[in-house]
Amino acid sequence: MDGSTIVIWLIIIILISKRFLKAKLLPPGPIGFPVIGNFLNIAWACYRQKVQFYELLSQWAKRYGRVTSFWLGNQLIVVINDVRLAKKAFTGDDIADRPANPAFDKLTKGTGLALSSGPAWREQRRFSIEVFGKLGIGKSSFEHLISSEVEHLTREFQGKVKENISFNPQELFTKAVCNVISSIVLGQRFSYSNEEFNNVVQRMQKNFHIIGSGGALLYVPFLKYTPVMSNLLNEYSENLTKNVSFLKAIVEKHKFSDVDDKPKDFIDAWLIDIEKRKTEGTDASSLSENNLIVTIMDLFASGAETTSASLSWFFLYMIRYPEVQNKIQQEIDSVVGPKRLPQLADKPNLPYTEATILEVMRIQTVSPVVPHSAARHTIIHGYRIPKGAVVMSNIWHMLHDSEVWDDPYEFIPERFLDEDGKLDNKADVMVPFGIGQRSCLGEQITKMQLFLFITHLMHQLTFDLPKDSPPIDIRGSSGITNIPQAYEICTTARRSKVPKTK
Repeated sequence: MDGSTIVIWLIIIILISKRFLKAKLLPPGPIGFPVIGNFLNIAWACYRQKVQFYELLSQWAKRYGRVTSFWLGNQLIVVINDVRLAKKAFTGDDIADRPANPAFDKLTKGTGLALSSGPAWREQRRFSIEVFGKLGIGKSSFEHLISSEVEHLTREFQGKVKENISFNPQELFTKAVCNVISSIVLGQRFSYSNEEFNNVVQRMQKNFHIIGSGGALLYVPFLKYTPVMSNLLNEYSENLTKNVSFLKAIVEKHKFSDVDDKPKDFIDAWLIDIEKRKTEGTDASSLSENNLIVTIMDLFASGAETTSASLSWFFLYMIRYPEVQNKIQQEIDSVVGPKRLPQLADKPNLPYTEATILEVMRIQTVSPVVPHSAARHTIIHGYRIPKGAVVMSNIWHMLHDSEVWDDPYEFIPERFLDEDGKLDNKADVMVPFGIGQRSCLGEQITKMQLFLFITHLMHQLTFDLPKDSPPIDIRGSSGITNIPQAYEICTTARRSKVPKTK
């Protein structure tokens, strides 16, 4: 054996030894292959066995424990499967970053709310929360804006009743939710038939799905050179460019409006802050005009996708469980009556309705796995987690853990009611909006929208499965979010006249 061969073998032994020693300090998990890690394990389960990625992680949680780990390429992935451990782990700054994604970061340049990290992300989140507060978002004064949009949506549904046709409600839900976001961020709503706005929404949705389907790029960068991924990135870039042009035009119009330091919407507040910092000579901030555009797209993409998906899941379950739908309508009728529409003030008196909303969010978790990144070396449950490791909160498993939930795969709204029939929201373990500093920014807005959209529509309409329809499929589609497969419903009117929102 010559000297070069000996050196090569020594290098191999050292590399294997380092990986072995490192593995002893890491959480347990499935055995992977050299170089590619557990890539083949995941590909086989997801594409050959038709197991969703979050379902596979849940299987590993049952096998290996409350904290697990695996490798994709040379990227370490740590998964926290226990809600109490996750709350402890995600409280501080140690794992509050987002994983670096060279493919997408090149296009967004690390801006916006969704994919940014560190001080820039913290500044944007703090500012966004302050603006939402100033605009009254999440407060009772915000109710009228949502209720007004529900009126538009109800009229669309009523039109389907008159035409006596079945239809897919998912597109209408998305348009309605996007209009609520648009009213907050852009200061205007759009007609459901507005072609330009519909194109913008479709491109935002498509990019959100591309990020989901291209998630492997986070961990196996060489995949971006494959034809499929390359095409996805080109489409992502093209969609981004077109939407940036649309939003820049709206921002320019805002520059010429007289706001008098009293913002009417999110754009106004951001532009006022920019001018204030210029006047004060404190212009070094992440709150730039370019960052504003990406932040707007993040607010639309994440807010519209999750809220509309939750609405779609809810009404899918209503047609699958008509007895639950009937019980909700009886409760609404007894509290609200026929002469007015439901209001947020009715919420405490509609416990079964609220329990059903919570149960749908639990059993069909819209954001099943949320990726973070370790900003520094840290300890989780006694395991040493190195800086740069991707740390995922396995929300799906937390909401389907048999040690926490009885019959977790059964649809049981009553699990959120106490013995007296009052609502028990189980806030200590019910975490569909995420955990820690990067939990959903729009949680309060989403809760208001879900309650008002659902109660208004259930007050006015009954939802059924069209005749000769195939069996209802409650398996979600794969991607960064868990959304239902396309389905159709038919509706019948419960009231001869729709009451006006006060």
